[in-house]
This record gives sequence, structure tokens and C-alpha cells, in this order.
Amino acid sequence: MKKDRYWKRNLRSALLFLLVLWLLRPVAERLAFQTLEREHQRYVTSQQQGEDLLGAQAREDTPRAASLAEMEGKNLFTCVLEGAEVWQMGDIVRLDDGYYDVLTLASGERVAAQSVNTTLQVPLSEEETTELSQVCRLVPWELDELERTIIERQEMNLSTLDYYLDMGTDMDPETFIESRMPAQYRRCLAVEALVLLVIWLLGHWYCEQGRPRNRLELWLVGAHALWGQQSAAVCGVERFGTSPLRFGGVSKSPWGKRWLCKQALIRSWDIHNREELLDTVEYMSQGQGFPRDGDPENLAWQLCRSSSLLGMGYVMGWLNRRELVERSCVVGKLIQQNFHSWDDLCQSFLGAYAQFSPQNVQTRVDIYWKLKNRRGSPFQLPFDLPLEP
Repeated sequence: MKKDRYWKRNLRSALLFLLVLWLLRPVAERLAFQTLEREHQRYVTSQQQGEDLLGAQAREDTPRAASLAEMEGKNLFTCVLEGAEVWQMGDIVRLDDGYYDVLTLASGERVAAQSVNTTLQVPLSEEETTELSQVCRLVPWELDELERTIIERQEMNLSTLDYYLDMGTDMDPETFIESRMPAQYRRCLAVEALVLLVIWLLGHWYCEQGRPRNRLELWLVGAHALWGQQSAAVCGVERFGTSPLRFGGVSKSPWGKRWLCKQALIRSWDIHNREELLDTVEYMSQGQGFPRDGDPENLAWQLCRSSSLLGMGYVMGWLNRRELVERSCVVGKLIQQNFHSWDDLCQSFLGAYAQFSPQNVQTRVDIYWKLKNRRGSPFQLPFDLPLEP
């Protein structure tokens, strides 16, 4: 049962995460577009400063290569081809990863050339040679045996199957962005997912600061655990008696639990701020509201509620951790002075609660038994544990 609740809770979190990520898709698309616009602007600036870029228009000082041997010593270059009148426009190698144009170099060697979203630019010329208008590079061609067989059957008479010419992309803004958009969009979406995950982890860490960190804090949580477990269930955290043990019963989540805690303080206690909360705790635990007739039910009622108010003050951010522990220890010591065991305290509290709300007392009784038998329960700690902050 507990394992099922764990998976349900995590499934809800995962679905919520995916929903938020889906809603943020337009943001990722816009970020990708703006990033590529800036990248293209940097490209234009670099070209204006005299730099050769893959796929860009070749300039007068761009290195020329008329053979495979001349290409091997160059990073970026433009090709010197046979005259346009002898270049066959229809020579194309077709493979699963795309189309490769076949170029005939001035040396007579034939080489495959692949471009992305572009048309090879070859100026018409009646000379014996002509130059490719684009900057390209020679890259290794990783072909398997099947692909080599396919190329050989197409009888393109390629001079090498170990390399091909990478022509890059057209560098006009529209083609530049269109060719890179899918990859950039995925990167932006991944960044958004990472940011959301970090925000969720930080939020989870912040909201769960109310959990006890040691035996002392676990004891102090136990002083108002019957109330805290019911409050957590009412807030929709877990079923009665199975919620994580926290000061104030609920997490410090600002988008739900803290608001409910604030409403409870206002409606049930007429408490609106830190000063009113501390005055109320002092009134019930040390002032005129403290029962001096020795009635155990009245004592348990006032002291356990004082402990719960301090926990709620922590949830609201009115008390820091140190103040919470120090003030809760004062109330805890009064509890130890007036009761002998956890059973003594809880039974007295339940007796008082039966007078306050007889129709709901059975729920608190069920919570008591669940906590008593629960692993890691504060009721398994020694009741006389030293309460020193």
C-alpha cells in the first residue's frame, strides 16, 4: 500500500513536469529562433571580416583545390572543376542518408559532394576549368559494405569512396535558421527541462525543511503529531496517519499548504502574525490560559495545541528553525513534567478532543494507533528524552 502511494505521488509529479514542459514549447521555439538569428549575425560579421566559413561564398583569397591531393592539406577551400560545358548535372549518388552530387575536378578525378538545403553553385564558363562558388571541406566517408555496393552499381566512377566534399548550408537567414532549427529547438527544450528540474529540486528541498533532522526534533514533532497528521490529510498530502512527519503537519509549500495553514490560523485562532502567535502560545502554556487545576486532559489540550501553533509558525515563516526548536523545547519540558509517557499524553489529549469534537475523535484515535505502530514514530522514542536545543 505504501509503495503504491509512493508511485502514485511520483507519477503525478512526472505528469505535472511533462505538462509544464509541453506548455513551454513555444518559449523553447522562440529562444531557438532568437539564438539562431544571433548566430547568423555573427556569421555575417565573420564573413565581413574576411573569414572563410563552410558553405559561404568563396572569396578571392579562399584556397583553391583542383585535385584530391591538393585538398588533403587544406581545411576549407573551394574546388576547381572541369569546364561547365563538360560537367554532368545529372550525376547523383543516392543513399539512405541523402543525395550526393558528383563533381569532376580539373584533375579529372570525380568526387561526391553533399550539401544541406542548398543547390551547388557552379558558374557557367566556356573555359577549360571553372570554380565552385561555395567554401567546402574534405571529410571521411563512413560507408558500410552495402552502401559501397550500391555506389559501385550506380557506376559513377568515383575516384575515392573514403572521402566526400561537405558543402555546408546556404547562409541566407531563412535557410540558415531552417536547417538548424530542429537541433537548436531540442537543445533549448533540454535546457528548459534542466531548469525546471533544478527548480523542482530546490522547491522540494525548501518545502520539506519541516521534517525532523534528529531525535530531539522528532520528539518535538510527536508532541503535536495527532493534530499534524490530520491536518496533512485534510490538506490532501496523504491518508490519515501516513503523512511524513513535519513541524506544523504540512510542508512549507507557498502554493497551497502554507495558504491553508494561514487560513486555519485566521479562522480558528484569529492569529494574523508572529506576535499574535507567540502571545497565544505563551498564554496557553505559561499565562492565564495554562490549566493550574491539574486536570490532565486540559493540560494535554493546551500544551499539544501550543506545540502545534509553534509548528504552524515555522510553516508560515514567522519562526526560524532555531526559534522553533528552542520554544518547542520549553513546551516539551512542561509536557514531560505533567505526563509520564506518550500513552498518557495522547490519551489525555484524545479525552479533551472528544469533548471538543466528539464526531471526529475516532479519526484521531486511528491516527494514534497508526503512529504508535509506525516505523520511525516519535512514540517509539523515550518519553523522558533530554530536551536541550
